[in-house]
Amino acid sequence: MLEFKPRTHSDPDLPQLLPLPVRPHSSYSAKLQFKEQSQFEEKIVHSMAHRLGLDLVKDAELRWVIRDCLLALKEEGWSVVLKGGGDLAYLQVATEESRSFHPAVEMHRQLAERLLLQKAHMAGKNNDRKRRHTWPERTTIVSVQTAELQLTRGYDMNMMMK
Repeated sequence: MLEFKPRTHSDPDLPQLLPLPVRPHSSYSAKLQFKEQSQFEEKIVHSMAHRLGLDLVKDAELRWVIRDCLLALKEEGWSVVLKGGGDLAYLQVATEESRSFHPAVEMHRQLAERLLLQKAHMAGKNNDRKRRHTWPERTTIVSVQTAELQLTRGYDMNMMMK
């Protein structure tokens, strides 16, 4: 006779797990945990864009590089302050140390440079593809007699010049 075993979710003999009872919607609601997003002053964003070699109007899709650079500095304990003339200074919050150069900014500048080169390369490819499809190459069809005549004339002209 078969022996009765209570079924559990961790029983390896079960082909599938039994469904868990559903919680009522009134007692359970998913609450997303958002990471606090820092907002940076627009003047600092523009100055950082200039420092990274980006144009906020032309390169709007690369704005994330600027934000990533500012967030990386903030996570390392640096704040970005605007000096006179639109220059940026990096201030260590804990030690009050001030610098005009930071390696993280240089790394992001190189990243932006590579992305701009890739963007220009892709734009060139797209332009070539569009040009190829919109302007078909013209081929001139000439008869064999006309081609022979042109060749002999060219040969005669070359002989006259010598």
